[in-house]
Amino acid sequence: RGGGKLELLRGDIIVLDSESKNNVAAGVMTGVNDRTNREGEFPVDIVYIIPCTSKPESKVLRGLVLHVMKRAVDLNQDIEPQDHINLHTLEAYAQKYFRSRKTTAWYYEATDIKGPLLHRFDGQVELSAKAVSMFRAIMAYAMMTPVERKKIVQSDLDSIFDYAFEKNRALKEELYCQLVKQLTFCPDLKIETRIWELLWLLTGVLVPGKILFHHVTLFLRSSSNPVALECYNRIQKIQRQGERVRGPHVIECSANVNRVKIRQYVYFPNGHEQDFVVESTTKATYLVKATSQSDWAKKIYAATSNIRDVNEEDAKVRFLKHVAAWSTYGTTMYPIKNDTESEFPEDIYICINQNGVEIVDANTKESLSKYPYYNLNYNSNAISIFLEVHMGRSSKKYTFDTEIGDIIGDLIDDYMKIAEHEGKQDD
Repeated sequence: RGGGKLELLRGDIIVLDSESKNNVAAGVMTGVNDRTNREGEFPVDIVYIIPCTSKPESKVLRGLVLHVMKRAVDLNQDIEPQDHINLHTLEAYAQKYFRSRKTTAWYYEATDIKGPLLHRFDGQVELSAKAVSMFRAIMAYAMMTPVERKKIVQSDLDSIFDYAFEKNRALKEELYCQLVKQLTFCPDLKIETRIWELLWLLTGVLVPGKILFHHVTLFLRSSSNPVALECYNRIQKIQRQGERVRGPHVIECSANVNRVKIRQYVYFPNGHEQDFVVESTTKATYLVKATSQSDWAKKIYAATSNIRDVNEEDAKVRFLKHVAAWSTYGTTMYPIKNDTESEFPEDIYICINQNGVEIVDANTKESLSKYPYYNLNYNSNAISIFLEVHMGRSSKKYTFDTEIGDIIGDLIDDYMKIAEHEGKQDD
């Protein structure tokens, strides 16, 4: 039935057909994507089934989708997490680069390893011993009791990550292999959750070599665990920006475990203080750019103090005439944290006005791309906005994750309708 495989974006709503309940055991369901109105098949393990007799109102539906997505990444929920199957493993990589040729070499082992996984460390006694210690530290972290979890200290992380930063970072690929191995077919979901925490930290500090990077990214993209997508975005970002000088801090670990943001307070000589949300990849230059905004405000105040003999109404008219000449006049700007499209920087604005959609660098305010409506298709849902830009016979597709995807989509739709109406009047 249907039109083959169903194309889906995270947050899409699918209306199931009457036969789907009989196909759950087979791992495949059939339904209609409410966003595209297309029918097709999709895997059971990528959806969350919501029992209802009719389609909820849009506001209720959006809240429900956001709630489901939040629960999906809440690693501290009381409900037992679902089993996650990783479609891509290190089996092929292990056959060429692991010391052991056993079939168990590339997936979960409950017992300690006797030596490093990678054969490049054969004969290197010191590095081999550190690889074994690293594995033991991983499993010690994974098997912490709830009481111990509340008292995680820096040394718990250093015993895992410090070796990966020593001697030209020779052990970083060993660490990646150990974590991916222990996540593959892991029978204990609590242990799996905690090893995902470690891989989340690792993907924000170090990048493996080209061959292993290929296998790790395939592993992350094929995993149904929601943390895998975060890890995939983090490792892509680190690959673009460069590796960190030091390993993860315990504050990063605690923030990830508790799903909270890290706030950094900066104190200035004049007594002023300001707080910033920082991430694993935040650099000092970002804080410098952010603090420069207060200097900008001072310059505006100094410039306006020199204007005399102009009343309030005249000043408004002058201001409006000045800004009306800007290409961004009348624009609604939506701040986006870009983790998906390498063509654009991390912090961008999606700007929408009567002329089309524009992507702007949030830090430099430089215009990066402009897309008129006649060259643009879009789709949106509660957690993402999808843009397809037509360029002659080819097209480019962009997906941006944002909790206001449907709001952005509604505004684009309104402008497109206005443009269509004006076009008919011109005819």
